[in-house]
Amino acid sequence: MKIRQEKGITLVALIITIIVLVILAAVTINAAFNSGIIDTAVNGAVNYADAQKKEQITFDDLDKNIQDIVKQIEDYNIGGNNPMPPTIEDPTPELEAPKQDGSYDSARKVNTPKVEGTGLIPVYHNGAEWKDLTSTSTKAEWNSWFNYDTQKWANARTADGSMWVWIPRYEYKINSSAKTIAVNFIEGTSTTTTSGYTLHPAFGTDLNNGGWSSDISGFWVAKYAAGFQNATAGEADKTVENSGLKYTTTETYTANYLQSNLAVGSDITLPVFKANTYAYNCISVGDSYLLTQKIGTAGMYGLRNVDSHLQKNSEWGAVAYLTHSKYGLNGAEVTTNSKNLDNTIDTKGASGIKGNVYTVTSYGDSDTANDTNASSTHNMSGVFDLSGCVWESTAGFCKGGNTSTPEWHSAMATNGTTASTKYVTIYENSYDANNKKGDAVKETSTNGDSWNGSWNGDYSGFVTTSSPVFDRGGYCGGGSYAGVFAFHYNRGNPSYSHGFRVVLIP
Repeated sequence: MKIRQEKGITLVALIITIIVLVILAAVTINAAFNSGIIDTAVNGAVNYADAQKKEQITFDDLDKNIQDIVKQIEDYNIGGNNPMPPTIEDPTPELEAPKQDGSYDSARKVNTPKVEGTGLIPVYHNGAEWKDLTSTSTKAEWNSWFNYDTQKWANARTADGSMWVWIPRYEYKINSSAKTIAVNFIEGTSTTTTSGYTLHPAFGTDLNNGGWSSDISGFWVAKYAAGFQNATAGEADKTVENSGLKYTTTETYTANYLQSNLAVGSDITLPVFKANTYAYNCISVGDSYLLTQKIGTAGMYGLRNVDSHLQKNSEWGAVAYLTHSKYGLNGAEVTTNSKNLDNTIDTKGASGIKGNVYTVTSYGDSDTANDTNASSTHNMSGVFDLSGCVWESTAGFCKGGNTSTPEWHSAMATNGTTASTKYVTIYENSYDANNKKGDAVKETSTNGDSWNGSWNGDYSGFVTTSSPVFDRGGYCGGGSYAGVFAFHYNRGNPSYSHGFRVVLIP
C-alpha cells in the first residue's frame, strides 16, 4: 500500500499543474502583444497576399501583350494571302471597299455606282492624275473613289478615255424664297419619300416628268460636253470611228473640226467626253438624238448592258439640283467656261482647224485659268461645262413644235413631238400649262421668260412651237446669264454655239 501512494498523482496536484500552465500562457500571450509579435505576423500575411495579387496582375498584362503580338504576327500579310493588309498610308481603314452594283451602301448612305457588267472602269483623282481602281487597289484607294458627304462624286471612264459621273437616286425639297435645295439620298429603288420631299423624277417612272421605264438607282452623266475625236493634244493619229449615221441637214454653219465643208450624207463621227477638247457643235438636235443612242453599243467605248441617250431636261435638272445642294456647291455658282478658239489659234494640240469659232470643253485638268471652279463640286470629281462652253440641246421639246424644217430628223418627227417617252419629254406650249418637277425650269425660275429669270440671274426662255427645243447651260459668250439653271429655246438647227451631252442608264 505504501509504494502505490508514492507513485500516484493526486487530483489536487493535477489542478495545481493546470493553473500554473494557464498562468504561464497568459504571461506569454501578454508578452507577445506587448512586443508586437502578433502585429508582425498579421502584417506579414497581408504583405504576402498583396505580393501574390501584384504578381498575378503582372502575369495577366504579360499574357495580353503576348496575345497581341501573336495576333499581329497572324494578321501580317505573309505570303500575300491578306488582300488588303494595313499600310502606312491606310493604317486603320474606316470602310470596306464599296460594292459596284448600284446597291445601297449603308456606311456611306448612298447607292453605289453601278459599274459591274457595264464596261465602265471606276477611277479616282489622286491630286495629280486619274487612276484606275482594280481588284488589286487598296482600301485607301477605294475609299478615295467617292464620298458625297465631302463633295466627292464617283467617276468612271470608258475604254476611249471618256469620263462619266454617277448621280445617285435622291429626293429633294425646294425653298423658293431662300433659293435652296435640300437633298436626301434614297435607298435602292425605294419610292418612299420623306414628308415634304419629292422623288426626283429622273429616277422614277413618270414619263411625263422625264422618268424612265423603270425605277433606277442612279445614272451616269458625261463629265464634259461632247467633244470631237482627234481634237485633243496627242490624238492627231487616232483612228476615227464613225457612228454608221449620216448628217441629215446643213444650215448656216457648214463646218466642224473634222470636215471644212460638212454636207448632207457625210459620215457622223462618234463623240468623246474629255477635258481640253473642242466641243462637238454644228450638229442638229435630230442627229444628236440618233447619234447618242449609238454610244452604248459602239466599239470604241467598250460599253455593254447600258442605255445611252441624249440628256433630257429632267436629267439636267437632277445634276443641277445636286450641284446646288450641300453635296455640291451648297448654293455657290459654277464658274462659266468661256474658253473658245478661232481659226487662227491652236493652243491645245489640234491641227487643221477651219470654219467658225470652236468652244473648248472644260480644261480644269491643266489650265489654271478656269481650274476646278468650273466643276459642280469645285473639285475634279464633279461635272464640268454646266455653265458656258456650248448651249446643250436636250431631249425636251414643245408639243406641236415645227417638224417641217430639215433639222428635225424623221425619227424625231415620228417619236419626239406627240407624247413623252423614256427618251423624250414633251412640254405644253405655255410656261404655266405644264408644271413639271425636277427639271430646273419652272421650279428655279422667278421672272418667267427673261434674260435673268432663273436663279443666280441665269437666262430663262421657254420653248415655243417655232423654237421647240430646250437648250441648257449657256454659251461661252453668255457671261452672267450662263449657269446651271439657264434654259433657252432653239429651233434645233446646227450651230457653232450648240452641242449636247449624253446619259447612260446601267
